[in-house]
Amino acid sequence: MSINSHKILAEEIIRSWLKPTSNYIVIAPPMSGSNHFFAELTSPQTIHRVVAKSADLLAIAKLDNRDFHNDLLFAKRVAVKWGVLKSVNENTSDDPLEVLDWAVGRLVDAGKIPVIIIQRFHEALKKLGEEIGIHLRNLEHEYNLKTVVELPVSLDVLRQRWDAIEKEKAPFLQSDWGQGHSHKLLKGYSLAELRDMSATSKLNQGIADVLFSATAGMVELVDRLLPYLEGKNTNGAAMYIRSRSFELCERLVRWLDPQNLSNVYKKSVVNLLDPQLCVGSAINLRHH
Repeated sequence: MSINSHKILAEEIIRSWLKPTSNYIVIAPPMSGSNHFFAELTSPQTIHRVVAKSADLLAIAKLDNRDFHNDLLFAKRVAVKWGVLKSVNENTSDDPLEVLDWAVGRLVDAGKIPVIIIQRFHEALKKLGEEIGIHLRNLEHEYNLKTVVELPVSLDVLRQRWDAIEKEKAPFLQSDWGQGHSHKLLKGYSLAELRDMSATSKLNQGIADVLFSATAGMVELVDRLLPYLEGKNTNGAAMYIRSRSFELCERLVRWLDPQNLSNVYKKSVVNLLDPQLCVGSAINLRHH
């Protein structure tokens, strides 16, 4: 099923690729359905629907952190995805910066718009050096390179965490890459969408509201719970969801309160139940 918030964000980003500047950091917390979003973003059908014939101008390199293990392999994988590896191999050395320069230059000379999309970018940071970060930023400015990367938190929060516990392990974050990028939070299902899904699934009235209250529409939580709510009334649905909460949310809780960090975010979750503390706690979570 199409998720409206994912569709709207994908269309916004695709349209922006035809503008001079388009650099996005998509903040996708665990269980937010990022795979669905990136499938929407790179779908040829979606791209053609949004920008019509201009889709032919786009050269999209979609990578995952598993696609590379160092700067050179990253640059070569980008060239492969852009279809210019042969030209790169014939005209460059094994300098990753030179590889990226040549690859971007060939596309721009051919009238193409270069786009790099990287899922789970935070897991690749240990593999990339500071020079690559500086160079990508230069290419964004000089050649209007478009970039879309997925992070679980904002870049500022990620830098703070790395500075606190793993400063020497992510030199890429020492670069000025990311300054001026648009940050977009990946949202989930709306209440209206859950009500439509409940009607289609023949769930009892009110189940959608219970599900939305429990999950805030987080995609993977909804998708895992929805098939098991058929035939249950609202009280039964609430009890079932509560019984599976630890199992389903364990990954999310680990993310909210990583090992070796303070309990501030876990406390914020608890404090949401206290009206006097709710506003401050919500601000903490939003910034996290």
